[in-house]
Amino acid sequence: MDAQKLEDKLTCAICLELYLEPVTLPCGHNFCGDCIRDWWGCRDKACPECREHFPDGAELRRNVALTGVLELMRAGPAPAPDPDPAPALGPDPAPAPGSGPGARCPRHGQPLEFFCRTEGRCVCSACTVNECRLHERALLDTERREREAQLRAMLEVTQQQATEAESQLKELQEQSSQVQSSACTLASVVSSKFSCLLQALETRRTLALTDIEVAKTQALTQAQDEERRLRGHLEALAHYDRRVRDLLERWDDQTFLQVPGLGATGAPRAQVAG
Repeated sequence: MDAQKLEDKLTCAICLELYLEPVTLPCGHNFCGDCIRDWWGCRDKACPECREHFPDGAELRRNVALTGVLELMRAGPAPAPDPDPAPALGPDPAPAPGSGPGARCPRHGQPLEFFCRTEGRCVCSACTVNECRLHERALLDTERREREAQLRAMLEVTQQQATEAESQLKELQEQSSQVQSSACTLASVVSSKFSCLLQALETRRTLALTDIEVAKTQALTQAQDEERRLRGHLEALAHYDRRVRDLLERWDDQTFLQVPGLGATGAPRAQVAG
């Protein structure tokens, strides 16, 4: 990872500058402390990057490891010694610590002793007085120590983020387990209540059908009794009608007047249904 990429990793997504007093949100993203407070002051309390919402009591924790990395970044590289204006005469010097055995400059054939931060490559002493004369340079071992310090600091940051992510994952798994348990309990309670309700409905249905059957039987019995009564009344009326017609055909006054049960009050009367 070169210096530009490292600086991009250490840039606040709100102000687009290096983090200043960086804080870490519960989602794992980092921002300047003042930037995120100002952001939340005029917007919903959510992460500007992943949009995850947080409760009003969400705590902003200062990222100690990231602060250490930024301090190294702001301190700048250690000053490199001013190389000789001309390459030394005589046999080539031994390779500097950190350079590979036999590593030499492809341009000048001399051992690679320096690192050009401007061009991002290893150079020799001849490069420092020619192509890289005005560039920012450092000894190879110095550059390596600084790079190692930066990488270790970044490793601490990533380990801290991994720990926080694992903790959040564990909490999420526990919440999922609780939700599943609660859902199972609620489903069991609802099923039990509906079973009781269905049993009660079945009982009411049975009673209602029984009442309907009893009412039907009573109504049919009454209808049959009324039908028999009306049939009997019709037969009596028919019999009375035949006797009256027979009497009307007789010319004998004595017989006509003395026939019993055929007067105005002799007609059969219908009985009132009970």
